Amino acid sequence: MKQLIISKTFIFIFVILFVTAFEAAFGEYNVLIGVTTVVALLMYLERDLTVSPWKNMMLLLAINLSQGILGQLAGINPWIGLPLNFMAMFIVGYFFTSNIKGPMHIAFGLQYLFILAAPVPLSDFPLRLSSLVAGALIIMLVQWIFNKRKLTKQGNRYFLQVCGHLQEKISRIRDKQPAPELDSLIQSDINGLRKVIYFRKIKGFYLTHEGRARLKISVCLEKLHLLLNRAAASDYPEEVLEALNIELNHMKDYVNNGRSMSDDSLVGLERAHKGHESAYIVELISTLKLLRELLMYLHTSEVSELNKVEKVVEIPKGYRNAYQFLKDINRYSARFTFALRLGITIAAAAFIVDYFNIKDGRWVLFTIFSVTQPYYETAKFRFKERVIGTLMGGAIFLVLFSIFHDMTIRSFLVLLVGYLNGFAVKYRNVVLTVTISALGTAALIGDPTVLTMRRIILVLIGIGMGMIANRYLLPYTLEKGTRDLMKSYKQVSQELLFEAGTYLKHRNNAHTINDLFALSTLIEERIISNNQMLQLEEMDDFLSAQRRLNHAIYEMFLRMQRENTDASLLGEILEELGLVLSLEGEGGNEQAGRLYDRLQISESLDEYILLKDALRIFKGFRKQALFN
Repeated sequence: MKQLIISKTFIFIFVILFVTAFEAAFGEYNVLIGVTTVVALLMYLERDLTVSPWKNMMLLLAINLSQGILGQLAGINPWIGLPLNFMAMFIVGYFFTSNIKGPMHIAFGLQYLFILAAPVPLSDFPLRLSSLVAGALIIMLVQWIFNKRKLTKQGNRYFLQVCGHLQEKISRIRDKQPAPELDSLIQSDINGLRKVIYFRKIKGFYLTHEGRARLKISVCLEKLHLLLNRAAASDYPEEVLEALNIELNHMKDYVNNGRSMSDDSLVGLERAHKGHESAYIVELISTLKLLRELLMYLHTSEVSELNKVEKVVEIPKGYRNAYQFLKDINRYSARFTFALRLGITIAAAAFIVDYFNIKDGRWVLFTIFSVTQPYYETAKFRFKERVIGTLMGGAIFLVLFSIFHDMTIRSFLVLLVGYLNGFAVKYRNVVLTVTISALGTAALIGDPTVLTMRRIILVLIGIGMGMIANRYLLPYTLEKGTRDLMKSYKQVSQELLFEAGTYLKHRNNAHTINDLFALSTLIEERIISNNQMLQLEEMDDFLSAQRRLNHAIYEMFLRMQRENTDASLLGEILEELGLVLSLEGEGGNEQAGRLYDRLQISESLDEYILLKDALRIFKGFRKQALFN
């Protein structure tokens, strides 16, 4: 809690100082652009824009300048503004949201609305454009300061956290205690690492050498996690648990301090294997050895080496950014329907506000922007919460401003509520604090009661327009969107297996496999987020099965990359697996039974492990078929 208060206070002070400096540089009419710049730079810290800094800087400049120009032209008269406002908000809704990635449209949507709400005369337009250029440059400067080595810093942080959680899990196994919360933390940290890797791709497709190494590290950590979950607690020999715990300590020391890793834990595992003759221990040893190699590679390589990219082949058409943008232009895309809905609703509302010259009409626009969401259920939830938050905020504001009449005290109260807004988590509380701040700022030069009633009326009008749009204008339900994501997740598994088979033959599509595997994490995270509201009972089982299936396929891909792997044997097993998966019902089960029989009589440990991989993949696809 103490750390939260410190971080929120620091951010609040930074925002106040930044906005004050921005106002001093570009004038009071452009202060709101300073506000949206702060929002954008804080939001975009989650993404790594330094992977293509010049390209991203030019993109930000193009967006900011186009918004400035479109907003200025839209202010000439309502009829000119109608198509221009639609165009501007459609761009925000389409290019800054995704069916899979989290939305990043808020800052740029607010910025355009602020430009509409605070027009400037033509003589001040160059200064406005200058403020927009400065905003784009500041976002990239902050990116360069904080995200230049994000993959390294975040990669090490996630690695250390997962190792710590695994050690705690070992302790729980020894005490025969369940650890469901640890399982969630481990998977969350592994997914967090993969998201950082995903957003570090070159041209949206290629991974650097460091990215590929850290993706493999995430797979090794997940493998250790799965191994610890695979058997009952009584099946873990004590010497194996102790050796694994020691090895994790060695690796943590190596990452933290660069100390050389002792081989005593691996020797202990080799000794345990001789005593127990377990394929489980062999997999453990193999995983730890690969982890060591990857950590040593990262620690001993120069930065220039880690940033290299092997562009063996051209980016396949289906993975190019342009194709991804065009692919979603259809009636059944949440992204496209949201962009259309947002553009049409904001354009219509802005036209009405301008045509009838509605005082403080900007509150209608801000409300519509807030409650218009990609999914109908989310919008419906926000309708109710915004009404409650606005009424509560208005009531609290009236009480406070009725008690305190001194302007200094009122200004302090507005500042205090703005500070508390940083701690608001629930949407209702965010609306409450924003309402008090907005009314408080306006009431410093106006009548509090009149302002409160006007805001409530305008907010209710905005909510009404938003409800109609979300209900009748290309509605897209959360369940449909989530089911579509489940289909995409299944499709990724099928493509992963196909690409793995292709890699064994041609060795030129590793980037495609890495991209698919990292993408599956984003799909999973979006499904988890959606299901917090949907609460579909089968979702936990579905995600667990998918995660294990994709891990099994990627692990087989890693085996292909090892020099000591028998490529002909692996090709033979993959061919048998393909035959099994192509058959349905009893035919498939009968063919799978032959793989089981072969597993039982196998005298080669390598063959045994490859057959186990194949059967895990078979089980994964069979389980996948149970979910619609």
